[in-house]
Amino acid sequence: MSYLGRSINLALVVLVVLAVAGTAGASLFYQHSADQLERQNEQLRSENKELKQDLSATESNLSQTRDKLQEANQTLENAQGDVGQVSNKLEGTEKQLSETINELSETQEELDQTEADLEETQTELRQARSELETAQGRVETLETRVETLETERDNLAAERDQLQETVDTQRDQITQLEARVDELESALQSVCNSIEGERPAGCSV
Repeated sequence: MSYLGRSINLALVVLVVLAVAGTAGASLFYQHSADQLERQNEQLRSENKELKQDLSATESNLSQTRDKLQEANQTLENAQGDVGQVSNKLEGTEKQLSETINELSETQEELDQTEADLEETQTELRQARSELETAQGRVETLETRVETLETERDNLAAERDQLQETVDTQRDQITQLEARVDELESALQSVCNSIEGERPAGCSV
């Protein structure tokens, strides 16, 4: 009976010890779990704070994006209007370009004709230069001839002046001789007039 009592007491002690050990283990487990949950909650609080900041930044970005979208829509509307104007300008530019191409084609034809005329003119110029060189040779020959003729002219002019001087001298002599003849004839006539009777043959009738 005492053995059974001791066994029961021992079993109770073991149960009590196990119960105490289980309670302590459970307390330690719950304490660890509580600490872990506290750390997780703190981490979640930090993440929530960051998410709230991100949400605030996202809302700000969303507002800015909406403003940009509104500006983009307005810009698009303006651009569509500008596209219409640009389209009209483009049509005008294409028309001007077509006219310019036609003018360029005409200008090219004129340029080709001008180049042909220029080639012909250059040929004529070369021929004219050749003729000019020939003419210059003739001019030099003629200049030499002119110098010779001028020298001859000067010599002839000097000879003419000398002859004119001789002629003038002879004319003066003739005038003097004629005056002398007139004097002699007058004297002869006076002598003949003073003769009475038959006059010499030299007296005029």
